[in-house]
Amino acid sequence: MSTPPNKDASPLAAVHHTPFSKGLGSHDSYASAHTVDDYAPFLTHDLRSTKTIPFDDFLKHILRVRNVHNAIQASSAVVNDPVFTAKLAKYDPANFKKEPDMYAPFIILANHCLDSQLAGTEGGNIRFCRNDPYIVSGSDASRKPDIVVVYTSQLALGDRPGINFTQSGPKECHFHWKIVLGSVEFKLKPDSDEQHGSAPGSSGKSSRDKSRSSKKSQGASQASPGADSTAGTRSQAQPFEWRGRDRTMPPSDTKDRQNPDKQIAGYNAETLTYGDLRTHVIGFLVKGSQIVFKFCDRSTLLDTEPLDMKADPARFIAAIVALAKLESVGWGYSSFLKTREVEQVIKVKGVLENPFQTSTVTLKNGERLTVGDTIYQAHGLIGRGTCVSHASMGKPDVKGSADTPVVVKWYWPAETRMSEAVIIRTAVDKATVSMKNHLPKLLHAEDKQFDQNSPQRYLLELFGKDKYEMRVFRVLVQEPLKPLTGLKTAVELGEAFLGVFEGYRWLYEKCNIMHRDVSLNNMMYREVQGKVYGVLNDFDLAVLVGNNPLLSTSKQRTGTKLYMARELLELDPSGPTPSHLYRFDLESLFWVLVIISCHYENGKEIETAKQPFHNWYRLGSKALGSEKASFMSGIAGRWQTTPGFSGFYFLIHDLRDLFKDMTDRRDKFFLDLERERGMGSKLPLNDPFFLDMGGIVSFDAVATVLKKHLARA
Repeated sequence: MSTPPNKDASPLAAVHHTPFSKGLGSHDSYASAHTVDDYAPFLTHDLRSTKTIPFDDFLKHILRVRNVHNAIQASSAVVNDPVFTAKLAKYDPANFKKEPDMYAPFIILANHCLDSQLAGTEGGNIRFCRNDPYIVSGSDASRKPDIVVVYTSQLALGDRPGINFTQSGPKECHFHWKIVLGSVEFKLKPDSDEQHGSAPGSSGKSSRDKSRSSKKSQGASQASPGADSTAGTRSQAQPFEWRGRDRTMPPSDTKDRQNPDKQIAGYNAETLTYGDLRTHVIGFLVKGSQIVFKFCDRSTLLDTEPLDMKADPARFIAAIVALAKLESVGWGYSSFLKTREVEQVIKVKGVLENPFQTSTVTLKNGERLTVGDTIYQAHGLIGRGTCVSHASMGKPDVKGSADTPVVVKWYWPAETRMSEAVIIRTAVDKATVSMKNHLPKLLHAEDKQFDQNSPQRYLLELFGKDKYEMRVFRVLVQEPLKPLTGLKTAVELGEAFLGVFEGYRWLYEKCNIMHRDVSLNNMMYREVQGKVYGVLNDFDLAVLVGNNPLLSTSKQRTGTKLYMARELLELDPSGPTPSHLYRFDLESLFWVLVIISCHYENGKEIETAKQPFHNWYRLGSKALGSEKASFMSGIAGRWQTTPGFSGFYFLIHDLRDLFKDMTDRRDKFFLDLERERGMGSKLPLNDPFFLDMGGIVSFDAVATVLKKHLARA
């Protein structure tokens, strides 16, 4: 029997439109190798959102210069100074034969602007320093910005006091993304065939290096409630070793890798990810005598119109001085948490595994969080920037009180996005005692809006809500859960899996909540008095199906492509944004069962060579859809479950037949429609029949198959 939403929600309300993200914040990107070649296609996608504004607007609203005219006038004295004139003359692009020739003259010029205008003031606390040819520490990306901007105090650490940063970067005590305020990239001259603000380019200069850290794998004790991706969930990626580039992404060639726009985008991505907790980052591109200031804040990439330093030195001086006057918040540092001092991390040469470990947070309810190991940390420019960590929570002023182990998640969702906390509380308020065992336990939630004087508020006013996505900083604290992959017996896994299915059904039928992000990483369990309860976690993409179905919940949607329904994978990327139906989530449950039954044994992932579907991880959407079609039709070749889950073999077969019948019925439905109305007819997606194809893939149908097999698993 077909199961429509609760009577308060019409069939059409089950359909929500949200475009998928394909940028560096996507799950595909997270699963790829951390190299220039592999990141280039994702950066290309993100750079398409680049907007350009007048230089003076950037001065006023991003660099917080209250009166631009007065600031430029104040620079006139420096412009007319013979010392400055001489230094400006030495920065002569006509005499530079290669990029490194530009570094020292620029550094001397920029730092002279600081010294002449801000000597003896707090504003003179930054320096432009050469970094090339050394990598910046803190990530495994091996990025090498030409020049970095840092606080002057950082030059007293390690071997830095004896270095002339006009001529060389720090050989031993490398700069760290945590203390890099901004990165500068140079090109000898503006290229005639490379338009300013275009998408091409490279994220850095590294050669191929190791994959993302296995630290953030499925084995962690909490699914990551939030990574940005191209398809169905974010969360700590399936335990990914590198499995290859998405075939749907074009490879980058040499010219693409050398493009400075993408190089700066790559540096900015590292800064947003590994450079402490930041709301935005500022970078710089110098081409000959022209400089472009670049800004990224998880919603957009912003470029200034090019400024010619030689032709307009007063404006250049005003901009450099404005940078020095920025407080830490102006450089994007968030005041939400107190992180480790840089002296504690400067010796880390590779990736900083747990960047927020030992950081403390005082929540609005007065309790204090102490952050522990990182479970998941998103990487990218555009997106929510989700970070999930183990933590402890307690009352700092209560003597003898013990801290409680928790999981904390912070991220920047769209301001228009309904809070995950609201959705969870809506469900908990309606749940029976038994059903609460299948729901995450939310301990605390709070939001922080951007200030009215923030760059983000200005950008919203400038571009409007249709072209700029305002975000909010959101924090959730939950009870720790255990990953479903940790279950070792078919009985326990079957019990937990059935619990997740029944929990999803209850959420949909009783609460009008559609999860939209069913994946292995979001399926957890808890034990209560020796009984295993499956828990569907991470409601970041969930929607109330009674809401306006035409209202997009975000400019981008993310998730785990591996578990997506075939219909979503087969959509034309240039066509309309995908519509989500509850049967898509049911199909995602099926793919979770396939992967966990065939790739896991005794609570661990088996070796890659023995995984029958290991190649699926690296496929593009179309290719993955084709592989799933072959599996559904029974021509995918030999496959088997692991020995411990052999009892699920025929369950998978029966569910596969159910979804194959649904696909056949769908195809016949569309064919009959075209016969009746003509080719190219608009599909009636609001037709109740389309929701579950006449009951073939309904809750009752799936429940019948599950209970038939799981009772004897």
